[in-house]
Amino acid sequence: MIQYGVAMKKVLIITQYFYPDVTAAAYRMKELYEYLNKKNCEVCVVTTSPHKTRGNWEYKKDASIRRIKIGSKRHFFQYAEFLFKASFYCIRAKKFDRVIVTSPPFTVFLLVYLLPRKTKVILDIRDIWPDSAIGRPFIHEGGPLFTLLKKYERSMYKRADRMTCVSAPMKSYLVGASGKENVAVVYNGVREDDVEKFKRLEERRWDKKSPLKLFYFGNIGYYQGIDILLKAVKREVADRVEVHIIGGGVLKGKYKEEYGSLKSVHFHNPMPREALLPYVRANSDALFINIAKSAVFERTIPSKLFDYLLLRKPTVSGILGEGKEILRKSGCVVEFKQDCVTSLVNGLYTLIKQYDFLAAQAAEKNLAVVSRFTREIMSEKIYNIIDDRDLAGHEPL
Repeated sequence: MIQYGVAMKKVLIITQYFYPDVTAAAYRMKELYEYLNKKNCEVCVVTTSPHKTRGNWEYKKDASIRRIKIGSKRHFFQYAEFLFKASFYCIRAKKFDRVIVTSPPFTVFLLVYLLPRKTKVILDIRDIWPDSAIGRPFIHEGGPLFTLLKKYERSMYKRADRMTCVSAPMKSYLVGASGKENVAVVYNGVREDDVEKFKRLEERRWDKKSPLKLFYFGNIGYYQGIDILLKAVKREVADRVEVHIIGGGVLKGKYKEEYGSLKSVHFHNPMPREALLPYVRANSDALFINIAKSAVFERTIPSKLFDYLLLRKPTVSGILGEGKEILRKSGCVVEFKQDCVTSLVNGLYTLIKQYDFLAAQAAEKNLAVVSRFTREIMSEKIYNIIDDRDLAGHEPL
């Protein structure tokens, strides 16, 4: 609802991914867009047509959402294609009071330099680049490309009038790297109506005569640490645990080739979130979450963690940092060393032995934990930044 009597803010959101693409950024930006439209904002979005998933789900066309068709298949060329095509819009863009740019991919920020010089920029950081890309082709710590990208990273921070990020450790990094205090933590989260909805869903009970159904959903790539679960199941617990992996990604084909013949491992295509969460709630006994071992990833929180809490299931976790502390508050987590198969196997046996207690903890505590991290609370933080009411001591945008 528009608030009359107050000047309407004109806001541009630039994002590589937007609903119905299946990524954390897509949902985060879509819900921010909807929230700001209910407030005193006129919002435009520059984004892509859905290309992050094989799903061909319908979506409403909206004149305020400029969608750019992407034909490239490889990530690098998708980034370059979006930059090239979006640049024509940015060069001709009307004056906006605020521009929100979300990263990664952090190449998107280059579009800011095509906007009027005095445009006020809010940089939304969800992952620290290029540090999190170390080990990928041509990106090695101290190497020439890495050094160049680090300089670009610093230039982004210098240009941004405000920054938001998804965890407290990430904020500490950004403050240190930029020398600026203009950083606010805006966690990922769930919608308030989802919390109410999942309160009412019937609880599934594990039939202990059958294998325990352990689910993972999300991206299947280099950083999600799914391979350790597949190794553990293949070596040790194939008769006790049935693994279900839902999603897509660069390593899905490789994993299907190596482990797809196992009766205890099942791969599923991506689903829209509205169908995914009820499906997982109804069919899983427990959930799995992990992330590759790296100090960089300890600064972030996997966005699916909040959906996992919403589902109220025991969780086997290898994540560290602030995400680990949030999961611990639920009392339903079994932890393992993120790169150790033996540790995970022991964790799975602990899950089996203590399942009734862990399931009861999840049913009792999870929603109380996740209720502190709703999209509405987080979107209000960004609205306050837009409206110059965010952090004491900061200069207005």
